[in-house]
Amino acid sequence: MERIDWRKEYCLYKKELFNAVEDPDFLKMAVEGMTQYFPFERAGFISYDAEKRIKQGAFGCGFNQNDILSIKEDVRECQAFFMAAMGRRTVLLKETSVEKLIPQRYIQIFSLRSLIIQPLITAQNVNGFLILDLGCRKAIRHDSILFNLLQIIGNELGILSFRNGAAAHLSVEPESKITLSPRELQVMQGLAYGLSVHEIADDLGINQLTVRDYCSSILRKLGAINRSHAVAIGFREGMIN
Repeated sequence: MERIDWRKEYCLYKKELFNAVEDPDFLKMAVEGMTQYFPFERAGFISYDAEKRIKQGAFGCGFNQNDILSIKEDVRECQAFFMAAMGRRTVLLKETSVEKLIPQRYIQIFSLRSLIIQPLITAQNVNGFLILDLGCRKAIRHDSILFNLLQIIGNELGILSFRNGAAAHLSVEPESKITLSPRELQVMQGLAYGLSVHEIADDLGINQLTVRDYCSSILRKLGAINRSHAVAIGFREGMIN
């Protein structure tokens, strides 16, 4: 990153933001401002339900909007966002951390090399996350002044968005209803009970290969990375108990 007076840029950003705080598109303007006043080529906002610990892509600048909307994760299943939410702090993910802490499908969709996750913080909750990077396959270097300002921005945006109810104006598409067949639900319930493929096959009176086929179908429909992830989604969606 160039050596720029980020404090000056922050003052300009904050001035514009406070002038627009009553605007229904306040958060969108805040995200766009991250690419105008700071060195980021791409910026996005992800909403966060602190009670359910769910995050959902809302909108982005420099990102494909459909790709942003495709982000639907339980934060507990995505370590990078869980760290940012629990630590209530700016998180910089360099290349090795991105590979470990971000689901592979998002690395591929967004061509990620490094990433900043900035939670929007109030006294009680995290209201959402800013995601920031330098564009496809570009690495972010640590800049202590910039990162301190990002933490301040996260605190300010958290409070402002909470006060003016900006989250109520988010253009987030509702989650599509996931439909599993009765047999797939039986298989997933068996997985939730901790049964092996062999035990599920015996319990249902079907072939083990058939159970594996059902497992593959379940993972595909849920967009899960493994069986444990599928079970977590099943609990979250109320499909199994």
